[in-house]
Amino acid sequence: MRKYKSWLKTLFDSKCSLKLGVQCLVILTMVYMFVYVNVTDKQGFKDDSGYVLRNRRPPLSPFEHFDEANESKTAVKFIDVTEEALNTDDWNILLTVNDGYFDFFRNWLWYYMKLNINLPITVVAEDDTVFTKIGQVCEVCTVLRSNLNISDAVNYSLPLFRTLVSTRPMHILTQLLSGKNTIYSDVDMVWMNDPRPYFDLSADMNILRDSPTKLCTGFIAIKSNNRTTKAMEKWHARLEGKSFLNQRIFNLVVNSDEINVDYKVLNTTLFPSGRDYFGNHTQEQRSKAIIVHNNWIVGHGNKKERFREFNLWKV
Repeated sequence: MRKYKSWLKTLFDSKCSLKLGVQCLVILTMVYMFVYVNVTDKQGFKDDSGYVLRNRRPPLSPFEHFDEANESKTAVKFIDVTEEALNTDDWNILLTVNDGYFDFFRNWLWYYMKLNINLPITVVAEDDTVFTKIGQVCEVCTVLRSNLNISDAVNYSLPLFRTLVSTRPMHILTQLLSGKNTIYSDVDMVWMNDPRPYFDLSADMNILRDSPTKLCTGFIAIKSNNRTTKAMEKWHARLEGKSFLNQRIFNLVVNSDEINVDYKVLNTTLFPSGRDYFGNHTQEQRSKAIIVHNNWIVGHGNKKERFREFNLWKV
C-alpha cells in the first residue's frame, strides 16, 4: 500500500495533474477488469469447494471444502434431504473424465446426442486439459473441475486408477445433496437407447450387475433422498485415505444391515456386462441392449479396439 501511495504522490506532484492522474487510474482499472474477465471465462471460476466451474456457474453444494491456503481438505456437515420435495422422476446425468479417456467421452456423447434425451449433464474434469476440451465439444454440459490432476489413461487396479474411482461417491453425493436424482455413467459405455423407461421408480437405486454376485458401479440411477445420501456418505468414508477399489466397498456398504437402501438390478440382457455382451451374447441378444459397457477388459487401447470391432466407435 505504501508503494502505491508513493507512486500516486509522485504522479500527482510531478508529471501529471490531478485530472490526468484520475484518468490514468480509470484506464488501469479498465485494463485490469478486461484481463480478469477474459482469463476467468477461459479458465473457469474456482469456488470454495475446490471445484472449478466454467462460465461461473453456481456451486452445487459440495460436501468437501478445499482450503488453498494450506492445501488441506476439511469435511463439512452433511445436510438432510426432504423426501417429499425430491420425489421426482427428473434426472441429471453425471460423468467423470480425464484427458486419457476424453476420446471415450466423445464417443459416449455421440451416441447420447442421437437419443434426443435432453437431460442436464454434469461432467467432472479430473485435469486441466480435459476441463478445457469438454467445454469446447459439449455446450450442454456443466463442467466442474475436481481437486485431482490425473490425465493419464490409467489401467484398472493401479494406484492412480483407485484414486480416480475413489472420488466417485463424493461427486454423486454432491448431486444428491443439491436435490438431483442422478444417473452416474462411466464413459466407456454406449447408450443405445434411453435407459429411463427400464428403471423401477419405487427403488432408491437402479444398478447394473457385474457378475452373479456383484453390483457394478459403472452405471447407477440414484434417487436423492436420506437413504441414498447416507449410503454415499458411508461409501465415501470407507474409501477416504485407503487404497481400495470402489466397487468392492460399494457392495459391502449397500448390502450392510446399517444401510437401509432399496436397490433394483437392471435386466442383464438389456444392460449386460462387457463379458456377456462381447463374449457370451448372440447377435440377437446384442441387438436388445440398452446400454453397452466396455468392461471386463483392461487398457484404453484394448477397450477402443473392441468398440471398433463391434462397430461401436464413432469418433
